[in-house]
Amino acid sequence: YNGWTSLQSMFYTMNHLPSVLSVNTSLDCTNVLLVRNMLWNTSVNSLNIGCFKNLTNMLEIFQLSTGFNDLSIENLNTSLVTNMSRAFNAPNLNFDVSLYDISIVINGTDCFKSSALSDVNYQLLLINWTGWNGTTATKTLQSNVPFHFGTAKYEIGGQSEDARNYLINTLGWTITDGGGI
Repeated sequence: YNGWTSLQSMFYTMNHLPSVLSVNTSLDCTNVLLVRNMLWNTSVNSLNIGCFKNLTNMLEIFQLSTGFNDLSIENLNTSLVTNMSRAFNAPNLNFDVSLYDISIVINGTDCFKSSALSDVNYQLLLINWTGWNGTTATKTLQSNVPFHFGTAKYEIGGQSEDARNYLINTLGWTITDGGGI
């Protein structure tokens, strides 16, 4: 894998994939920029994608995938990612990705559209992605970004609603979600 810049469609529609990228702990994915469709419609049980340091495009990485018994995606380095369209659009996917650096993301179309993103993880995501400190955002994000968060709900009157309103009213984001609770 050393030197590869793309893992596009590498495990596309593979069923019962027992372990991916955790088999070889010395795997060097630092040059990989593109993981489009890497695990599209794949049944994956174990995955450690912490080796990715320079990703720029996560388009459909987990689109329609199932399994997710032992995934380590919370600490993925997303600081160079610009495209997260349909990245987490998988029916059983519910992870805390609130610590992702999305400062240069310009496309989140249908990112979590059919996912099982929980209300709690969505609320954390809104607060942490904006760096909401109770009164204002402390992180710089791109303007006019579309994001779909499935049926996940923000907390009415809470910081997650304030952060969501900031994204929509100040940065011009188009957010689709399950509304407020």
